[in-house]
Amino acid sequence: KEIEASKTSIAGLEKRIAAVPAEPIDIEKILTEKEESASSLESFHEENSRFRGEIKKNEDFLRKTNEFLKKFKLEFYKNQLDQETTKKKHLEKLTNEAALEEQALGSYEKQQCVLKGIPCGDSYLTSCRFIKDAYNASQEIKNVKEKLLELKNKKKVTNDQIISLDIPSARLRIHEHEEALRKKEEVTKESGTYELNIQKNLNKIAEFGSKVAENQKKIDYYNANKEPIENYKELIKEKENKVILSVRRW
Repeated sequence: KEIEASKTSIAGLEKRIAAVPAEPIDIEKILTEKEESASSLESFHEENSRFRGEIKKNEDFLRKTNEFLKKFKLEFYKNQLDQETTKKKHLEKLTNEAALEEQALGSYEKQQCVLKGIPCGDSYLTSCRFIKDAYNASQEIKNVKEKLLELKNKKKVTNDQIISLDIPSARLRIHEHEEALRKKEEVTKESGTYELNIQKNLNKIAEFGSKVAENQKKIDYYNANKEPIENYKELIKEKENKVILSVRRW
């Protein structure tokens, strides 16, 4: 009976010893690792939540921007700029024509001065070329002045047309369109980066989730076998003593 009791006791000790893992469990280290992994896990979840919030904001922005771009009359404003260019060229042409007419008027007025030295004025026509030219010039002055007045009126009309195009506003609106396109591209890339970071974080979440689960498994095992793990050396010594005692009895 004593031998059987000894065998049973030794078997019990061996079972308790077998519960001790081959590698020692540093429970403090494992608890710290679990806490750190859980903290990292929470950080990645919070970061992904923030990223998703930013993506939602970007989606709202892109929706509004696309509506703005869809309704925007870009061709209308571009046409205004084209009209300005055409009318400015026309205005330059009118200005050049007026300059030539001013030169002609000056020349005619100088020639007309010749008639002032003749007693009979323009009523005294001879075969003298200078007097004839002066007389002809005096006749052209009226035509040139009428032409200058016509050019002046055309320039005013053209200038008023340019002003009515409201080019500063057109340029501002086109700039707004360009900025909307630029911002749309920027926000689209930004959302793509957020999506990529979310995926990276999900991989990290899976990694740290596994670490937490593995640490918890070790903690649970430690708690279930706390006594033999903490008293491993004592159990080995106790087993050795019981074996020696049993041999002596046999």
